[in-house]
Amino acid sequence: MMMMMLLMMMIMMDENGVGDDGRGLRINSDSVELWVAFFTMEIRYIQKLLARRKALGLGSITPPTTAATMDTGENGQGKGQEEGDEDAKDDPEALFLRNAVLPIAIHRNCMSQRKLAGDLSLHLRFLDAIPKPTPLYAKENTKSSILKAVATPEADGLVLVGYEDPFSHLRNTVRMGLKQHLGSKEEAAWKALAMEALMDASRMSTLSMTQSMKKKKKKKRKKKKKGALMETSAIAVLEEGLAAMATPKMFEIYAAFLHRRLLVGGGGDKEAQLA
Repeated sequence: MMMMMLLMMMIMMDENGVGDDGRGLRINSDSVELWVAFFTMEIRYIQKLLARRKALGLGSITPPTTAATMDTGENGQGKGQEEGDEDAKDDPEALFLRNAVLPIAIHRNCMSQRKLAGDLSLHLRFLDAIPKPTPLYAKENTKSSILKAVATPEADGLVLVGYEDPFSHLRNTVRMGLKQHLGSKEEAAWKALAMEALMDASRMSTLSMTQSMKKKKKKKRKKKKKGALMETSAIAVLEEGLAAMATPKMFEIYAAFLHRRLLVGGGGDKEAQLA
């Protein structure tokens, strides 16, 4: 029965760009698979609208994160986010898409159910369903404002100049939900949030290193700086976790991370650091 509902949802989404108006969830409100399917379906819908905007030349719904705009606050948003909010006042569709209204509504309704809100694997599946930021490249030593995503940047003589992330607000909302519902109950939630922080810091550090590496002799020094930024971000998350729940398991996770940092050094494999 559930598989049939999922199949019908995907068919309706492909044909009409909309789902089954929630009838499946009203019947099976405790189904993890349906919640994730609806969440993913609305993300796909946003991606289709973004592709249409691009084809029509309407531009991006968010300014890209570049070396000039990557100063971040606590929520990981770049400075360019505020500029994007100003631009979107005259573009309701862009505001609707950037705020990810429909996926966030689905996430909020799902989290209103205590049993589902306490399911760590569900939170992680929501996070995994959100598209990662897209790297943007441009010709080296040029000030071209045309940024593009390419499969083989080095072969094409391009350098990383930024990231495009139309789902940053959605991602931060899901992360906050994870912290809110499991931050005082589940040590593994903080481990997952620390991994998210590592990935964010890795992207920003790579961008910073790429932009500032004008001479080969700076490469080693900048690589160390990259590792320092990555570990600082993750440590801050884990220390927040310790403040929320000072359990033996939480201390074990924190100590294991510090130990692996000593073994692998700055910029090491992210999976190994929080294994």
